[in-house]
Amino acid sequence: MEVLIDLDFKIKHDAQDVAKIIDDIEVEINRLKLPNSTDKQSHPIFEKSLLDDVKMGDTVNVKSFLMDLYHRLERDVDTDTIINFESLVNQSNAKIDEVFKTMLHVFKENRYPVSDYEHIAIDEAMIRLVYGAVAA
Repeated sequence: MEVLIDLDFKIKHDAQDVAKIIDDIEVEINRLKLPNSTDKQSHPIFEKSLLDDVKMGDTVNVKSFLMDLYHRLERDVDTDTIINFESLVNQSNAKIDEVFKTMLHVFKENRYPVSDYEHIAIDEAMIRLVYGAVAA
């Protein structure tokens, strides 16, 4: 019964949509893994990211924003979290205020034993980093 109830909370994805999102993320991961060049223009991601320029009220690409977040924290990218979080926000571009509020909501809800968002891994370090970026 618990397994069936849990399935009702899972967001349903079209297999082709998920495959495209994963392919896009893998391309971005490979781009981030490129060695830093002496030519600063060839790999600007190492010099600047969305986290450097974002302010309250700005619109961001949710997937790129989360990718930058993982990169800044020097973590492996969690594609499940990105796919599910982008679906939760329900758009690819959103105001940073909404992205931050949604991250906080997921983080708070995941403290409870039964959470609708357990497939989205948002932790305190991520919250602090985003807060520091948008509050500056």
